[in-house]
Amino acid sequence: MALYYLPELLADYLGVKANAVNVMTGNPTIPSASTGAGAGAPSPAFNGTVVDFVSQTPDFSTLLSAVQIAGLGDALKGGNLTVLAPTNEAFAQIKPRDLKALLANPTKLASVLKQHVVPGNVRLKEGNSFVKNLDGGESLWSVTKDEDGNWDIYVDQSKVQGIVRGNNWTALAIDRVLGVKQEHKTRC
Repeated sequence: MALYYLPELLADYLGVKANAVNVMTGNPTIPSASTGAGAGAPSPAFNGTVVDFVSQTPDFSTLLSAVQIAGLGDALKGGNLTVLAPTNEAFAQIKPRDLKALLANPTKLASVLKQHVVPGNVRLKEGNSFVKNLDGGESLWSVTKDEDGNWDIYVDQSKVQGIVRGNNWTALAIDRVLGVKQEHKTRC
């Protein structure tokens, strides 16, 4: 399962042309014929739920365990969601004892994970926007262009690493777990 690099997401949101790149390898990605999408087309839809996607993607194994422990699997099987999906590396930034305590407390874990879910599809534009999360709080989404002309998206202090689209959901891979103290800072 390939994640698609951000220029493709932003091309869709901002109306600019970009090529898809697999964030795992850095190589150009040609969507599979089974999706009906050709090269240069928007990200193909993943057939299944966001939970199906996470369960089939090894880099999200910690997130999958957390979703199961928190009992949120059924809530994420519905559609019309934007999910901020922390990678295993994001979870590894939490002190081991803190992560163990979080995973041992399903109520607190559910509260943290709900900060990663936005009802509906988020439509972004350049600049800053506050977006309401499933937990009722808000996250600051920032869309900027770097000095090389590449687009970056940050949600609070977390950088979006890639995207995959389902039939009625979007998952954005992020490099930090929102709402949890981290051992290392990833943004300078």
